[in-house]
Amino acid sequence: MTGLNQRIALLEYAYPYYGPVIVEGVNGGASNFNAANLRVQHRFDSGFQMLFNYTYSKSLDDTGGSDTFLGLPGQGGGSSGKSFQQVDPSVSSVYGLSTLDQTHRISTFYDYQLPFGKGRRFMNSPSDAGGKILQAVAGGWEISGETIYRSGTPISMNLQGQNTDQNYGIRETFGTFTPGHGLNSFLNPNWNRDPSKAIYPSNTAPYPSSVSAFGKTCTPATLTSACVMYDPQSFTYGNIPATIGVLRNPGNWSTDISIMKSFPFSKDESHYFQLRLEGQNIFNHPGRGGYDTNDSDSTFGYVTTNGIIERHVQISGRIVF
Repeated sequence: MTGLNQRIALLEYAYPYYGPVIVEGVNGGASNFNAANLRVQHRFDSGFQMLFNYTYSKSLDDTGGSDTFLGLPGQGGGSSGKSFQQVDPSVSSVYGLSTLDQTHRISTFYDYQLPFGKGRRFMNSPSDAGGKILQAVAGGWEISGETIYRSGTPISMNLQGQNTDQNYGIRETFGTFTPGHGLNSFLNPNWNRDPSKAIYPSNTAPYPSSVSAFGKTCTPATLTSACVMYDPQSFTYGNIPATIGVLRNPGNWSTDISIMKSFPFSKDESHYFQLRLEGQNIFNHPGRGGYDTNDSDSTFGYVTTNGIIERHVQISGRIVF
């Protein structure tokens, strides 16, 4: 028992005499992933090899990825999980496009041995001292890398204003489109789907006229004809989907490069020291982060972060024996 005097909202629970009950760690949910893959491979020949993969896919689920936290009812239980409406407390009610879905993914691996040095096309067997020095310095270099492109993930709205009844009862429902509005008016009509036009802050060059990508949100107390959607209401179904596919977060790409050279120290060259120069995101391409979907933020509908880490460069070495 939770006491003699309790909030009326507790009567909404199936077992009100226990008070609010939170069930955690349920092994439930469903996901489906369907994809077509195109693979092109050039096997190692003449010092060059390459592997290209293009994946066209669609991911559907109701719980996101693997379980990374235990949360309150209404919260998705996994990484990038979905909240469901507690007027219909079942994860199956939000089965649909996954927040992890990436329609297009391209990955390319390549490796090229420069044609200079012992066993290669040029400077293979120098006879004089100068040639041998040049071979030691310029020969034996190898370049390998990987370039990956990922298309953007769907939008998952986070309209604020927790739907509560005296702190208990039905805790969450989705936001609602105002009458006459729907997914066709979800986007800001003054925005042209260019992520660069939604960079925040708006007074930062070279985007002095950036705007929010989303239509205007309001609270019930501030509803006007300009409002496209508003916060969740008690004991009602919201009609804004858990995942919105008409707009996706910006896609991004990155390239990692390694430049290597081996210095043999055994007669048969099976033992050697390898020098490696490595760079992550070598072109320092920042990409665009996701749109802010929290309507209580001043940056709602804007891109406020980079999608890719900054360039990292390191020098390393290893001995193979």
